[in-house]
Amino acid sequence: MADNMNGWQKLEKVQDSVIDGNQAEVEKITSTIADPLSQKIFMDSLASRCSGGAAGLPSCEIVGEPGDTKAVKFKGDHPMTVSRDQASGSSSLKVTDDAPSTSKKIMDGWNSAREFLSNLPSELADGARSYVKGHTEVGEALNRANTTESELNRRWDAQINAAEGK
Repeated sequence: MADNMNGWQKLEKVQDSVIDGNQAEVEKITSTIADPLSQKIFMDSLASRCSGGAAGLPSCEIVGEPGDTKAVKFKGDHPMTVSRDQASGSSSLKVTDDAPSTSKKIMDGWNSAREFLSNLPSELADGARSYVKGHTEVGEALNRANTTESELNRRWDAQINAAEGK
C-alpha cells in the first residue's frame, strides 16, 4: 500500500504514525523511499512540519542544517527518531525507538529495590535504637553510660551507702 502513495501521502501517513507511536508503520513507509533525492526532500519536509508545529506532532529536535536534515527526533509519549543515513555512498532512512527499553526499566526497578532492601536493616536498627534509648529503662541506662550517674556508679554508691549504714 505504501508503494502506491505519493510523497505527500507518505508524509501525512508518517506524521499520523508518529502521533500514534506506531514505529513499525513509520519504518514500513520510509522503507519505500529509495531515491536519495526523494529521501532528502522527505526529511526536509518532515523537519519543516515539525518546526512549523504541525497539528498533533510532539515536540522535536531537528539535526542538520536547513535544507540538509540528517534526523528528526520526536519527543513525547512515543519518542522515536527518523534519520537519513548516507554511509558508503548509499542512502537510506532509518527509524529508531528512543523509548527506554523494557529490560532497562526492569533493571532500574531491580536496582532500586535492591538498594532499598540493603538499607532496610540499618534503618530498622536505627529506628529500634532510637526507640530503646528514648522509651525504655535500658535506654535510660544507655543514656547515662560513662557518666557519674551510670548504672555501675549507682551500684557502687548503693554498696558504699549500705556498708556505711546510710
